[in-house]
Amino acid sequence: FFPFGGGDLRGVGLIGVREEGYFYRVGPSYFDAFTRLGELVLLLRRQSLRDPLTALPNRALFLDRLEAARNQSLRRERMLGVAIIDLDGFKQVNDRLGHSAGDQLLQEIVRRLQSMLRSGDTLARLGGDEFGLLLPDLSSLDDFQVVCERLLASIREPIEVHGDVVSVSGSIGFTVYPLDDNDIETLIRHADLALYAAKEAGRDQFYMHTLELDNALLADLGTIALVERALQEDRLVLHYQPIVSSTSTKVCGVEALLRLQHPEKGLLAPAAFFSALDHPRLARPIGRFVLETALRQGEIWQQEGIALRISVNISARHLLNAHFLEDLQEALARHPGLPPESIEVEITESASLYNISEAQVVLSSCHSLGVQIGLDDFGTGNASLIYLQQLPANSVKIDQSFVRNMISDPKDLAIVTA
Repeated sequence: FFPFGGGDLRGVGLIGVREEGYFYRVGPSYFDAFTRLGELVLLLRRQSLRDPLTALPNRALFLDRLEAARNQSLRRERMLGVAIIDLDGFKQVNDRLGHSAGDQLLQEIVRRLQSMLRSGDTLARLGGDEFGLLLPDLSSLDDFQVVCERLLASIREPIEVHGDVVSVSGSIGFTVYPLDDNDIETLIRHADLALYAAKEAGRDQFYMHTLELDNALLADLGTIALVERALQEDRLVLHYQPIVSSTSTKVCGVEALLRLQHPEKGLLAPAAFFSALDHPRLARPIGRFVLETALRQGEIWQQEGIALRISVNISARHLLNAHFLEDLQEALARHPGLPPESIEVEITESASLYNISEAQVVLSSCHSLGVQIGLDDFGTGNASLIYLQQLPANSVKIDQSFVRNMISDPKDLAIVTA
């Protein structure tokens, strides 16, 4: 007995019984329940494997398809591209315009990405603004790179969201099987590592996993562990470099420079542990240490009648942390004998200040507290003039590559003069 109704046929169930006339005696209602149950099972299965916002495969289904595509790639002797895509600037849109705007942005990005892919490709939402991508049947690496370039171009096109025009960019990390001959968990980890490298290189680009990236990761992990131990064991120290006035030749301030006291190698300069300074787990603790130590020393000098401006370097990640202003205010409150105007927060122009509008708000709040703003290493980054135009800097520290030869090189002198 098949109770066909007016709706779409989703499947067919076959039930057999030994008792003659059973179906007529029971009637169709009993079997309608089986139909509804089957539809419910299909619905629940779909929900468990699909992202409810975008209807894309979720992480579980993505991993399942990755395993199948990996096996097929071996049989067909073709390459399989495995990528992770992350949106740059999505959080700021979400925070500024609200979650519904963020949802609309994600849906539009998904629509654009899907329009660039073939029917056999898989785009999945792995969580938040992170997506997974499978490109089977590749004949060369160039195929994958062309696709990456097109995907990034489609992401960076402006999008109208709730009446506002917003722009985000994307970063892509990828690996290619069987050139990267590993299991699916390792392939995902390698694509994720390449994504991290793309973001560290400035975002809005793609990176392929290589053995060099693995080695760099191991080195970074060792550096991070070194700095974490130094924080715990109170082996981070500040040295103070004098800032001398060119007109009076007097010391008018100092710059606080971070050093690490290594138990075996002695005093290490920041170049030895630079990769850890802007790490998500360490940027704020290091920044808090620098603020507290520098302000404490400044207050001591102030009490001794030595009035100096103290410049402290703050990483972009700490500056854009939601708690930065709170950290700064607490440090100032603990040292009331030090005037706020004698503190200068230096931000490195070559740092990845990927949200300049948020940086403007934070730095303006620093001004409201009386704290000065300095722009360090000016001229080395990709957005020098934009930074100079939009960030409320009280002083600019021109990079030494321009200053070193300005006496003998007219071009350098012209740049410094300007």
